[in-house]
Amino acid sequence: TTAMGACARATCLKEALALFDEMQCQGVEINRLTMNNLLDATFEDRELSCDLWLRSVSLGLYKDFEGVREGKPLLDLHEFSEGAAETAVLWWLDKMCDELGSGVGMSREVVIVTGKGLHRPWWSSSDVRERVLRVVEEKTRFEMVPQKNVGQVNVSLCR
Repeated sequence: TTAMGACARATCLKEALALFDEMQCQGVEINRLTMNNLLDATFEDRELSCDLWLRSVSLGLYKDFEGVREGKPLLDLHEFSEGAAETAVLWWLDKMCDELGSGVGMSREVVIVTGKGLHRPWWSSSDVRERVLRVVEEKTRFEMVPQKNVGQVNVSLCR
């Protein structure tokens, strides 16, 4: 897991994937930290990172990240790395558009909990909230909804 993290920080995709394959061949248990590191290394390859994300969800490495708050679908990114958060947000927003419909004029609000960074290690420069804001801004069919809680991002879907 530590070596995977080093690969992610150095953006060494091939090395990270080779290490991941070797870990699986050797029977090393894959955990959420391993997948966070791998998704940090692979996030630029959207197809690959989405495949890895779906695989990690099916393995139960990410649990209880979906819910409902005040009648709005919720995605909780606590304990997600930046790459895992970006991948999860892209997957989830597409899923929400499919589930909630994309009718003309339909405005559906969802909540993405990023946390405020209070539990982030002092040495970490990771900023999940900023990464989520960039993802939402890049997508033209989503619009941020102003709100006061700095630990979450509210998004209007499927405009």
